Amino acid sequence: MSRLSGKPNTMWFPGRFWEANTVADFWSKWNPAIHYMYFLLLRWIRRKTGTRIAVLPTILVIFLVTGLWHDGFIWLVYFGKRNFEYGSTIFFMMNAVVVIVERFSKVSIPLPTVVKKLLTLGWLVGSLWLAFTIDNMFR
Repeated sequence: MSRLSGKPNTMWFPGRFWEANTVADFWSKWNPAIHYMYFLLLRWIRRKTGTRIAVLPTILVIFLVTGLWHDGFIWLVYFGKRNFEYGSTIFFMMNAVVVIVERFSKVSIPLPTVVKKLLTLGWLVGSLWLAFTIDNMFR
């Protein structure tokens, strides 16, 4: 892995996601190898377009494709037993919005690290619950 990416061999799943202080930080640490691949994609798109504006739709597409991939896997495992569900896609799109707001806003609220970690964990668990609740409401 280190020969392909140029990064040290510390890029194995899972990363050190428990050290995350924000949602964007969590996703960068959840699976470092995938994060680095997305980073290369974003850098390539930014070079081709010459603007940061292209980063916003790219982040949305990355989270959308990742959500659909997870939903597709769930559907394949339960093939014949369940209809195709979009809970993971809703979850990833909700997190995409939070990541975009975190990345593009210049506001930083000084909070203790423990509070930041608890808020991040609360958002991830709460948004996961909410996404699957929303998906089940329309069934």
